[in-house]
Formats: sequence, structure tokens, C-alpha cells
Amino acid sequence: MKKVAVVIVCLLAVAVLTNGCCNVAAKRDEARAKACSANMRVMQGCIEMYNMDHSEMMKTPEFSMFQEGGVMMQEKLLRQPIQLPSEKCSYLFHGDFSIIDDVPEAGVIKCSEHGSVADIEAKYSRR
Repeated sequence: MKKVAVVIVCLLAVAVLTNGCCNVAAKRDEARAKACSANMRVMQGCIEMYNMDHSEMMKTPEFSMFQEGGVMMQEKLLRQPIQLPSEKCSYLFHGDFSIIDDVPEAGVIKCSEHGSVADIEAKYSRR
């Protein structure tokens, strides 16, 4: 009888640990996705500030503009370069960033791993 109880306790412990590990991995991915979302919002804000300050608006930004020595650092629109949350992330710039309205041609930043800010918010929204 004692052996059966020990086996049951061990199985329960394994089940709890397995469930905990899966939850940790999901939370880690969620944290990286939210860091990605924050990066994209910061980059979008930098582009908007740049466009407000210059008569010739930026239409097609590149990620290098947000790195050390890039135009956003030179213009003092960023204090620190943008850090990628994981090695799988890379930012893609689609559309025309000089357009302010919500039209299909307007600029959107997407992460190759997590998608756009809207995609991340839809996936990880608090229910």
C-alpha cells in the first residue's frame, strides 16, 4: 500500500512540474512578444516625431536607423538603441510612414516572429 502511495505522489509531482514548465515557456514567449510590441511602439513614435520635426518626411525607415549611430540616435529621438527581445526577432517596415491616417498604405512595423502590435495584442489580450 505504501508503494502505491509513493508512486501516486511521484506521479502528481511530475505532473505539477511538467505543467509548471509549460506555463513558464508560454509566459517567456508572452514577455518577449510584449517587449517586441513595446519596441515597435517606440520606433513608430520616433518616426512620428521625426516627421513632425522635418519638412521632408521619412517614408521608408530601416532598423539601422534605431541603432547606435543611426538617425534616431543622432536626432536624439532615442536615448538607447532598440534591443531585439530574441534572436528570432527582426523588424520589417511596410507601407508609407509619412501617412498619418489609418489607411492601407500607412506604415506598419512587424516583427518576423510575433507580427504587428495589433497581432500581439489580439494574441495576448487579458480576458
